[in-house]
Amino acid sequence: MKHAAKQLLTKIFLSQAAKIIRKYNPTVVVVAGSVGKTSTKLAIAKFLSEKYKVQYENGNYNVPLSVPFVVTGQRLPSIYNIFGWFKAWLVGQKILKDGYQYEVVVLEYGIDHIGEMNQFSLLGQPDIAVITAVADEHMEFLKDIDTVAKEELSLLKFSKQTIINSDLVDQRHIDKYIEPDANFETVGKSKLNNYLLTSQRTNLGRLKLNVKSKDGKFMVESETHMLGEHSLTALALASVVAHKLGLSVTKIEQAINNYNNPPGRMNLLDGIKDSVVIDDTYNASPVATKAALDALYLAPIEHRIALLGNMNELGNISAEAHRKVGAHCKADKLELVVTLGKDANKYLAPVASKNGCRVVTAKSPVEAARIIEQFMSPKSIVLAKGSQNGVYAEEAVKLLLKTPSKASSLLVRQSPAWLATKKAQFPDID
Repeated sequence: MKHAAKQLLTKIFLSQAAKIIRKYNPTVVVVAGSVGKTSTKLAIAKFLSEKYKVQYENGNYNVPLSVPFVVTGQRLPSIYNIFGWFKAWLVGQKILKDGYQYEVVVLEYGIDHIGEMNQFSLLGQPDIAVITAVADEHMEFLKDIDTVAKEELSLLKFSKQTIINSDLVDQRHIDKYIEPDANFETVGKSKLNNYLLTSQRTNLGRLKLNVKSKDGKFMVESETHMLGEHSLTALALASVVAHKLGLSVTKIEQAINNYNNPPGRMNLLDGIKDSVVIDDTYNASPVATKAALDALYLAPIEHRIALLGNMNELGNISAEAHRKVGAHCKADKLELVVTLGKDANKYLAPVASKNGCRVVTAKSPVEAARIIEQFMSPKSIVLAKGSQNGVYAEEAVKLLLKTPSKASSLLVRQSPAWLATKKAQFPDID
């Protein structure tokens, strides 16, 4: 009954949002992909806000049922709150009657089941779709990487034009699952792409981004606040979308220079003992965790520590995925590896140890922070990376901040509801 009710509500609210879009004709930009969706969506929204009135959601309202609520600017009611659903529908009807104030809507499409992407087609054709990656995700339902590719790339069947991050979408999948007449362009580090992404590192370790079209008609160049190479992809994709929607090179370069990552996504924070903390605790996947480690290795500080939490929702590939991340831990680059979570402790830790790393396992984020604090020295740099349930590595970061009072604004998942959820799992969280 619950599933049937959910399906019915999804159809009702997607249909209503589609009517709003058809009537008022805002430009619709959609972001999909296995990893990097939220960061890319937020970068696109921030860039486009330089010129347009943009509607978007800061969090990850990205499943078929929640996406219509981004269009109407509402929060998702409880599945059993009949009055809440009716009230939400009335808000949508009021918009249809009175008008819509946004010129651009930026949406995130997330999938974890076969056929789910097709549900989004009820919302109509996006003006621009962006595919960030095809990688391991929700493998307990999607089973293998070819299924992931087929599902993610099916977005092209109902999008007017698509931009693909070719660095994280295999050409084999592009050839296999995209129709020859599909309207798409690629962005990446190869010169074969429609838009070439290059970068240089400044003296402070931050990155300068360059994006240039193959025909030479578009080129932006700007210093960023980013430390990790993988963080540049979101800015490059946002630059191309902004260019297609009429922003000047000057505005795009200003947007690149002004952009800061949202909480929990490769943010550089001041830590205790004159340390630096790389807070990448929003979520974790094999691709993103290895990229975060690569960024840590490039940091111009020799005393490096990595807190690596569980990567959740990997199904039967979880053990091997954690082992591969363990193999990516380099003894000559890391003073210490601390693991947190069942699979990280069981599979990642032994491989990292075999690789020559000093490894300590932790049962809670509080314990992880206490371990790290003991090993820290002045000028240490600490990477914190992990998924949500059973990990919550941001609570370790909280204890390592130079100014803990800023935690509520700097860190992810700091609402009373989230803190209660965490404390239920880890009683030692204060």
